[in-house]
Amino acid sequence: YAYPMLPPVLAAEANAARDHRAAHDECLWCALVEAERSDGRRVVFRTQHWQAVVPFFARWPYELHLSPLRHVGWLHELSGAEVEDLARCLKASVLKYDGLFGFPLPYIMALHQRPTDGGEHDAFHLHFETYPPHRTAHKLKYLAGSEAGAGVFINDTLPEVTAATLRAAGPGDPMELTDEEESVAQPVGT
Repeated sequence: YAYPMLPPVLAAEANAARDHRAAHDECLWCALVEAERSDGRRVVFRTQHWQAVVPFFARWPYELHLSPLRHVGWLHELSGAEVEDLARCLKASVLKYDGLFGFPLPYIMALHQRPTDGGEHDAFHLHFETYPPHRTAHKLKYLAGSEAGAGVFINDTLPEVTAATLRAAGPGDPMELTDEEESVAQPVGT
C-alpha cells in the first residue's frame, strides 16, 4: 500500500528513530541489530548483510524482523550483494515458517522504508516484518480487546523460545540453501 499520509505505525517508528538519533547520535535499528547480535537468543539467522530476529517486543508469537546490517533507508539503496542476500533470507524465512508446523504457514509481510512525506527521516532504517497468525499448528492468534480496542498487544510466548523454535525449523543457514530448497517455496497461487 501507499498512503497520502504517514500511517500511525510508520509515524511512531519514524518518531522513535528521530528521537533516538537526537538522544544517542546513532540509528535506533542499527543499535537494535547490534544488541540482538550481542545477546543472540532472539536471532533466528544472520548473514553477511542481514539479520532475522524475533524482536523482544514481538506482538505475534512467530513475528520475524529482517534488517540490513548496514544503515539503509530504501530498497534502491541496497547493493547487488545485499539484494541477493535479501532474496536468500526471505526464502529461508518462508522455509522456516513452512517447517515450523509441517504445512505452508500463512503470514503477512510488511516492508518498512524511509517515509517520503518530506519530513526529516534520515534516521529511518529499512526493515521487513512478518506476522504469521498461528500460535500453534492448530491455534490462531486472535486480536483481543486490549489489542483491538487499545492497540496494546498481548503475546503469551517468549521471543527467546519462539526464536529457538524457528532456528530449528527449515534451513540452518540461508546462504547454504540447496537447489531443492531453493525451489520448494512457491508463491501462493502458482
